[in-house]
Amino acid sequence: MFESATDAHSASTNTIPLRLIGYGRASTAKQSITKDVQLEGITRYCELYGHHLVDFFYDAAKSGKSKQNRGELLEALGLLEAGKANGIVVYKLDRLTRSPKDLFELVENYFKTYTLISVCDQIDTHSANGRLVINILTAVANWEREIIIERTLDSLGAKRVKGQHIGRVGIGYRKTKAGKLEKTPLYDILVDVYRRWNNGSTLLELASELNQKGILTSSKKMWSQQNLWFVLKKIESELISVGLVG
Repeated sequence: MFESATDAHSASTNTIPLRLIGYGRASTAKQSITKDVQLEGITRYCELYGHHLVDFFYDAAKSGKSKQNRGELLEALGLLEAGKANGIVVYKLDRLTRSPKDLFELVENYFKTYTLISVCDQIDTHSANGRLVINILTAVANWEREIIIERTLDSLGAKRVKGQHIGRVGIGYRKTKAGKLEKTPLYDILVDVYRRWNNGSTLLELASELNQKGILTSSKKMWSQQNLWFVLKKIESELISVGLVG
């Protein structure tokens, strides 16, 4: 636990005292912005503005691309939701996240309700100016996300125009250098297996026969009744679509 500065100093700076959770992160052990540097900067900031530092959480050797793999950050956010603090304070905004998408989600889910303070970036969403800055940052993050989506859709559209396959290559097919699908000899084998299954052969018999002949699944594993059924149902759907099965 950390002690806050005096109420007198808080009044002199016209700042409303907040209960804040400090958060720090380092992606490597050799990073110059160490845990001590971050904690000292956060502590001095809280003392200067009369805030109470409730606790400090630190994720070591963690990437800033997503919050999902950072247990300390998730715990800090949990304390916010439990009403233990008014906001989170970080030494620099990139200690919280380096991902525009992650920043957008954090603001949407947490920092429209709770305060976010970045010491070095002079961001304090408790103030109008701070909210303006973070709104600009999240607008840029959202714009970047939409641009990526548009580019992805454009790329997929171009592939469709060229007749190129999009998505996973199914068993019995392979993708050519031109990006199109073509059937392999395995497809004809599976069509024959389907016809025999449709005429009364059991999945156990057919799976055993494939395994005995050394014909493996796409993941190079032995056939089971379950995965053979799954593949044969796909074969059935294809045959129905071209009118070969009623």
